[in-house]
Amino acid sequence: MGSTAEEGAATVQERELAGFSDRVVAFSVDVGMFYAGYYLSHMLAFAGSTPGASDRGTLWFAAWAALFIVYQAYCSCEGRVSLGKKLLGLRVVDTDNEPLSLGKAVIRSVTYLLSSVLSLGFLWSLVNSTRQCWHDLVVGSLVVADAPRSDRGRVLARVAAAGCLAFFGLHWMWLHVWAPRYYQKMSVAYAQVGLSEIAQLEKAYFDKRGRYSDSLISLATVSGDPERFLKDMAALFDLEAGFEIKTTAKGFTVYARSNDSRRTLLTISGP
Repeated sequence: MGSTAEEGAATVQERELAGFSDRVVAFSVDVGMFYAGYYLSHMLAFAGSTPGASDRGTLWFAAWAALFIVYQAYCSCEGRVSLGKKLLGLRVVDTDNEPLSLGKAVIRSVTYLLSSVLSLGFLWSLVNSTRQCWHDLVVGSLVVADAPRSDRGRVLARVAAAGCLAFFGLHWMWLHVWAPRYYQKMSVAYAQVGLSEIAQLEKAYFDKRGRYSDSLISLATVSGDPERFLKDMAALFDLEAGFEIKTTAKGFTVYARSNDSRRTLLTISGP
């Protein structure tokens, strides 16, 4: 029994362990496939909503993330491989060079979450002699190549991996740094357009009634489409956080907070 294990371990050593670059590209293919599915399905299911910007968007993402973990588990056991690994000629085995059992594959996939903490678990393969990530160490798995990579193949894999890492880095920056600022500014800009529309309706209301209105509902009556107007105002402004129209015989001032994350206070006066 011991000699069999030693022979299996020796066989693994004879086969080429998958390089970090190959694993990055293979994983990127799998992640990209599922992210595209998540994004497109979100746009179809929640038309007009920014992915991840609401509770239902977060739940939708969680569902696709769970589906990805199931996919990785299924394709990492009993001799199966994921699309990314198939394209790169990689497969997951145990230390005896045997396919993983379903149970180990499930544990391995679930512990992707552990490896994802600051990506430290994935980067661990760079300093590990057997190129194992944290999720590999948990179940004793190895990722091996079906055939040795040529020098040209290694260079291409490194270039592709660098591109994938750059993309993921920029995507992270977009999600956590640039996008919040962008959407905050856009929300304020749209709210300012909404204030301009209110100002125009105040003038129309004055021309019709000889006075200015301090009520959105009253202004809706001269908007041409009251229901749509009120719906748009609710989308542009946080009406509960503070919305007020002060009027005098000579003019009006609108105070409103936009629906951005900072609830920015905006005002407009007229005529």
